[in-house]
Amino acid sequence: FYPDGRDSSEPTLTDLVKFARGIDVQDLDTDSRTTDARHEVGDALHARPRVVTYGGTDTNPDLALFTITNDGYLHAVKVSDGSELFSWMPQELLSKVPEQFNNSKTTSKSYGLDGAITVWVNDFNKDGIIKSADGDHVYLYVGQRRGGRSYWALDVTNRTKPRLLWKITGGVPNTDFLELGQTWSTPRKSKVKLDGTVRDVLFFAGGYDTIQDTAGAPKNDTIGRALFMVDAKTGRRLWHAGNRAMSPAPNLKLTKMTNSIPSEIRIFDVTGDGLDDRIYVGDTRGQLWRFDIHN
Repeated sequence: FYPDGRDSSEPTLTDLVKFARGIDVQDLDTDSRTTDARHEVGDALHARPRVVTYGGTDTNPDLALFTITNDGYLHAVKVSDGSELFSWMPQELLSKVPEQFNNSKTTSKSYGLDGAITVWVNDFNKDGIIKSADGDHVYLYVGQRRGGRSYWALDVTNRTKPRLLWKITGGVPNTDFLELGQTWSTPRKSKVKLDGTVRDVLFFAGGYDTIQDTAGAPKNDTIGRALFMVDAKTGRRLWHAGNRAMSPAPNLKLTKMTNSIPSEIRIFDVTGDGLDDRIYVGDTRGQLWRFDIHN
């Protein structure tokens, strides 16, 4: 919570933990009916809530809603009664809690988790009921946009016990994702054949380079100049295309890929064989890229 230490005027660690868990430790809510409840939620600026059917019937489905907010939380809500199933905050965003607790005046927008959520629902036996005992699973993939350079994958098959599957962070030396910029690009779930084996994968673009915030003539970027394919279950990088100068060297080296790619990609199964084989995406220079996947 306090990477730079704490002075005596700051709240205690216990206060911050309670605050993060939704307890009104500052007694801001004067309604006696909501004792100790801090009824606040962060802004879902670019978030697109996703609803998953876990079972039930056609007339009374068992639904859960997932959304992310810029105070750094992934929220899960039971649709039938509006109750909260869980809230999860990545460890990297815990430093935002003192800022939220103090609610100090600021002239800049605070970002945490933002953008769209990608959902992979695997109802193995197609019975309309999500049960881990049947081999079913529900995985969520979330990014940050201006909040940072990370993606997270969570297993929410059990809606009350979410489990972190993996994390990818850009800008970390000697890793597979040094080039990854701010994670604006929504991951796209796909199936491809790699070395003769059908794989469940995610595609996402290299992200945003904040050098583009400054108006002016077109300029080359230093990060985000890539397209990534990773294993949807483990997050391991399987393939990437990118600028020749990027590190580690891409599988497909593209001299003219000079600019960051914050865009959502579009991916298609052109041949109708259940495997995706074409991708389109645009970059911050205005170039449109097409990739063909030869399954």
